[in-house]
Amino acid sequence: MGAFLAYGFVSNIDAEKGLVRVEFKEYATADAGKNLVSDWLQVSVPKSLNDKHTFPYDIGEHVWCMMEDENCENGIVGGALYNTVDLPDGAGEDIYRIKFKDGSFIELNRSTGNYTIDVKGDVNINAQSTGKKIIFNGGSNDGLVIVDNTKTKFNNVENDINDLKSILMTIVGGAPISEPGSGAPSAFQAALAAALSGGSYYSLLTLTTKPDIENPDVTH
Repeated sequence: MGAFLAYGFVSNIDAEKGLVRVEFKEYATADAGKNLVSDWLQVSVPKSLNDKHTFPYDIGEHVWCMMEDENCENGIVGGALYNTVDLPDGAGEDIYRIKFKDGSFIELNRSTGNYTIDVKGDVNINAQSTGKKIIFNGGSNDGLVIVDNTKTKFNNVENDINDLKSILMTIVGGAPISEPGSGAPSAFQAALAAALSGGSYYSLLTLTTKPDIENPDVTH
């Protein structure tokens, strides 16, 4: 008997070497209830030379194999299979979807063009080469702010304004300033007090803090 198609379930995994062992329940040996288990098998992947595709099978995953003979020792794993227990997730004629064990998924809807990435942990995107950029929506709004530098510049302006406000409040709320020669209250002081009354001018600015200007969900 030559090579033939066989169906089984992954029983052992060597993730570092990209190998698995497969148990074939339909090919029981003479020992009652004892199933055939393959030797370590190579697994077919989309790319393996310059580009690497790493996506190890799980223990118990249903797979199809091309085996060399009926002993089911040597062969190759061609791919995984859905069955009555493990069904497609989020299936649809126009849905391309990869769902992971933790519930994270990547989905493309071909009919709407919508692309969805839903992850349960952090998302790390790195453009590591010098001069390379991470561009969102064409980059027309330029780069994200450098939060600490922006905060410092804002605080410098806010401190200057607060200093000016303090000086004005001292003039307005301090001792009356007499007009030279007449001793009458200063028209400037009275006019300034009237102009500043009822507004927020008597309140110092609250200094900008990092959370005021930072979106912690998008960092760079």
